[in-house]
Amino acid sequence: MRSPAALFPEAGPQLLEEIMSSPDVRSGTPGGRRASGWWWVGVITAAVVAVAVALLVFVHRDDENSGSADPVAVELPQEAVATDGNPHLFMKDDQWRLTSLSQDDERSGSQVFTLAGRTVTITWYPSRVADLVLSGRRADLREQDPLTIFGRRATVLEDALNQEVLFTSGSAFITVRVHGVRDRGAFTAVLSELQVLEPARWEDSLGPDVVRPERSPEVAGQMLSDVPVPDDFDTSTLTTRFSEDRITFGGRVLGSVGCAWLGQYTRAYADQDEKRMARVYKALSGYRQWSLQREISARAEAPDSGILLLSGQVGTRQDASEYVDLLGCDPDEM
Repeated sequence: MRSPAALFPEAGPQLLEEIMSSPDVRSGTPGGRRASGWWWVGVITAAVVAVAVALLVFVHRDDENSGSADPVAVELPQEAVATDGNPHLFMKDDQWRLTSLSQDDERSGSQVFTLAGRTVTITWYPSRVADLVLSGRRADLREQDPLTIFGRRATVLEDALNQEVLFTSGSAFITVRVHGVRDRGAFTAVLSELQVLEPARWEDSLGPDVVRPERSPEVAGQMLSDVPVPDDFDTSTLTTRFSEDRITFGGRVLGSVGCAWLGQYTRAYADQDEKRMARVYKALSGYRQWSLQREISARAEAPDSGILLLSGQVGTRQDASEYVDLLGCDPDEM
């Protein structure tokens, strides 16, 4: 808003000049009688007051008009979250779609929701790694004014495409990153969609595409319906301790298959048994046609399981011992 002086810079001088240049001022009062020498001060004062009143009315209206453009504040959720492990957060609006869920153990995991080009990534860690996570984030993002969410004072970081809130609750460190928002108002509007659910209700809200622990052996068997596995491979061991999305769980299943074949190849390679090595190569060479691999490949962000590289190594009869780490294999279980 501009000041009165900026709006009417000549009001005072012009008014004074007009008053002093009028005949009545120069000659005295009407009728030629000379009044007291200070009579004109009252005239000037009254005129200046009139201008000031007009300016105040103008400024007040200007303030009202500018205030109407202010963004409407949103109320952030303030209910308590879990102080250890999964915070069981979920989006209120059903239009947000859960596209990823991974839980590494009791105290760490992540879930991703998407809607109309925006992405919300919720991640939780043990609080002991909070400083490490924060230092890594601050290397890439700018720090902004903090806010209070779920009853906790939270750090806010941002870059051109992402805004993120990070806070500690008990022994859990929780981050919520929103991708696809440009300003603070849009960011807090998305955060206002978060809610805390009871664990059982959270599980029920995950949807049919999530693999739950009790069904994981059955789902693994279905995923491997067209995937060749070694004769001694036991699909009943392919379980998950926590609910996961199909892509995450399917990636683990493929990794287990890859490790099983790597064990077969490692022993055949050590014996230089061409027949057994050829059998491993035949099993792995059809990798791209497996329905599970096609399902995973349809998700551009899904990582490669490493089986393709292993297949190339086996095809050229090269030492593949380095793939133990690449596939995340347990040498004692190969």
